[in-house]
Amino acid sequence: TDSDIGSGIAVDNSNNIVVSGEFKGSSTFGTTTLTSQNASTDVFITKLNPGGSFAWTQQGSGDQTDRGIDVGCDGSGNIYTVGSFSDTFSFDVVHNNQMFNAVYVAKFNSAGVEQWFKIIGGGVSVFAYAMDVRTNGDVFIGGDFSGNLIFYNSSNTTLTNTYDNGIFVAKYNSS
Repeated sequence: TDSDIGSGIAVDNSNNIVVSGEFKGSSTFGTTTLTSQNASTDVFITKLNPGGSFAWTQQGSGDQTDRGIDVGCDGSGNIYTVGSFSDTFSFDVVHNNQMFNAVYVAKFNSAGVEQWFKIIGGGVSVFAYAMDVRTNGDVFIGGDFSGNLIFYNSSNTTLTNTYDNGIFVAKYNSS
């Protein structure tokens, strides 16, 4: 492997441990070996049972550098993660994207199957630094941006920033 970085850790209500981060080249989690797409940096999410054995590992990949920033769990064992990506990106589902350094927020069920994927981007730059997940599934994301920032969803909410950097806090519910 070229590099592995763990950047987020959470423990669910059943004492399972979930770790998120990034890797370049190949990385092995238990008996699963992941290989990054086009020798770029890809995202990993891995779940270990309370005894430390690997339950599953999920890879997020695209042609450009992708980063796993943080991870959290709700009271039902669902897993949420936040990170950055450029160009088209996929976990279980392909997410078309033409932006550079966009932010994703994704939900997985306890078995590691992708449930939904949200995109934040559109400005000169956008970065997410932290996430908090409540037991009811409310997800809070904090970060900063330059230019206009669009929260892509049914209403495509836009924030405008005239300074070099502005901060944002976003809230998503479990659905």
